[in-house]
Amino acid sequence: MSRSHSGPVLADSTSPGKPRAALPSAPPDRRPSRQDLVAIALLGAIGALVALYALGSKALKGDEATSYFIAHLDWSRLFRSLATSEANASLFYVTLHYWIQLGTSEFALRVLPALFGAATLPLLYLLTARLFGRAQGVIAALVLATNSFFIMHVQEVRGYSLSALLAVASTLFFVDLVRRGTRLSWAGYVLAGGLGMYAHFFVAWVLGAHIASLAFLPRRDIPFKKLLSACLSIAALAAPLAYFVVFRDVGQVDWIGEHGLWRLRGAWLNLSGRGTVLPYAYAVLSAVALWLLVSRARRQGRSQETWALALVILWTLLPIA
Repeated sequence: MSRSHSGPVLADSTSPGKPRAALPSAPPDRRPSRQDLVAIALLGAIGALVALYALGSKALKGDEATSYFIAHLDWSRLFRSLATSEANASLFYVTLHYWIQLGTSEFALRVLPALFGAATLPLLYLLTARLFGRAQGVIAALVLATNSFFIMHVQEVRGYSLSALLAVASTLFFVDLVRRGTRLSWAGYVLAGGLGMYAHFFVAWVLGAHIASLAFLPRRDIPFKKLLSACLSIAALAAPLAYFVVFRDVGQVDWIGEHGLWRLRGAWLNLSGRGTVLPYAYAVLSAVALWLLVSRARRQGRSQETWALALVILWTLLPIA
């Protein structure tokens, strides 16, 4: 449907006094098919092979040794450490505290984050398949599995792979909550979103991208009450973190630094493994994605497909900016 406006138009076709526009229907959300299950199994196996390769060949680095030291504390001292100085990644430290009962070698310590990383690939496939299709889901998971930045972090004793897993899981539950509004999707979103911020503070930006993406969705498709109750529940779960940042911080979060669009270059370098060609490829692909979003917004207005594209773009840009 052509529009005469010079800028992006996000008109809701259900508004009174405006002609009804045909909005693309959302892809049907269904239980995983046999093809989905096969893809999940294969991608999980690929993720495990990538994450476990040469896992114990190197000694622990400084940050990894810090993770082990914190997790090795007895429960009372661990709780005191998390409450006073190490709230970020606290979920990972607690999980690692129990995991080290199985072993403390370099390999044993790194298996835990490697498993989190391997589990991220099937979830990313499911999310992308829900939004765009199975083929795109496979491509997205394989791109992540071969990304050197991803491999580096799933092979170190830090909480980054756990935060990535929960960020993807929360987004998957968010999509399901918007489209189907089941109790399971509501509970999954609250748990994944709330626990995700205990894995890393920056998961809050992913949740912010979820809310921002709703500007591209028809109002009639937004389950306001369920989303509001979910967001309030997540806020309640994250309240101790907010208290820590506001009242107990004595420099523990200074590493975050300033945010801004100027950080996009560094993000592209990291995501591409600091190669010579891929950073430019990421920049071009990001520009194309933004152009597609603006073009689709002009052509279709608010729609399920515009929302799906906006969700991915905002998820990419908001945590960096």
